[in-house]
Amino acid sequence: MLYRPQFPQALSDTAAALLQKLGKSQAFEPYPGFTTSINGELLHAPYRVYYDERALQQCIQESSGAAQQLALCLGSRHANGHVRETCLRQLLEHDCTWVLPFVVRAAGEYVLEIAEHLTAQTHRLSPHSYGRFAAENPEFVTACKQQAASYWDCYHRQRYPLLRQHPGIRFLRWVDEARRSLPHAD
Repeated sequence: MLYRPQFPQALSDTAAALLQKLGKSQAFEPYPGFTTSINGELLHAPYRVYYDERALQQCIQESSGAAQQLALCLGSRHANGHVRETCLRQLLEHDCTWVLPFVVRAAGEYVLEIAEHLTAQTHRLSPHSYGRFAAENPEFVTACKQQAASYWDCYHRQRYPLLRQHPGIRFLRWVDEARRSLPHAD
């Protein structure tokens, strides 16, 4: 059975059209990846997608608004780390709630350059938005931190001798601090 991502209801028409358009360039099925809650609605995102890179870039360039943001979100899950990084850099320009899980998820992955860029951009991001997301999805943020720690241990320990120095961990700690700074946060 072909896996289908699930996005908030407000995006259902946009997502259906985009997935149909991108599905024509798909080399392999996307596999289930992560689930988060966005204002009480579930978002199921693929672990990896294998869309043709040129078709994905064309789709991003020809789209605008929610369709472009959604294409960037899917691109942030691409099998090619360079495509993921390019899409995430553009995705940081958008401060809508359903984009946040894709950004947070990327901080826990093994491409160090992505985590470094995310950490360098926290001054431009909305602590309130990320804090609210983390408050609604504490287990997801914890899982991302655990994965970042695992990649640090396997691949990045020499460059960052202390776990707290790792850029993915630093970004995810920033997300946690944003959650704690919310009024009535735990």
